[in-house]
Amino acid sequence: MRDEHETLAGRRATRVVDERRELMLESVARAVHGRGRPHDLSAEGLEEAGERINNLERAYFVREGFTREEDHLRGRIAEEPVPEGPFKGERIDPQKFEKMLDDYYRLRGWDIETGIPTRKRLEKLDLKDVADDLERLGKLPIE
Repeated sequence: MRDEHETLAGRRATRVVDERRELMLESVARAVHGRGRPHDLSAEGLEEAGERINNLERAYFVREGFTREEDHLRGRIAEEPVPEGPFKGERIDPQKFEKMLDDYYRLRGWDIETGIPTRKRLEKLDLKDVADDLERLGKLPIE
């Protein structure tokens, strides 16, 4: 009886894992397909889906009031030296961090001053309605 129970438990656990994978693939497919695009589960299609998801997430946080300021490090990680390891004693240089943030925003296609996705970037990802919403809220940067 124990073997049968373990087998059933194993099947249930396998089903849970399968469901997670199915939901992940469905989410990716929706992100790719969501705006009239065909399902594209190639490496490029998945990268585009990730880019769309990243920009949608950022737009959501912008809508809720997040700005470049929320991307700054705070607390011990920003103020204290590294306590051990190969970087022991080193600190984060605020000027280098600002440059890194500028570079990150530039690579993302976001406004460097605000950290907000630009209309051009959102429209390239077929997210014009998201750009329109940010503009209506007065949060879309002027290009």
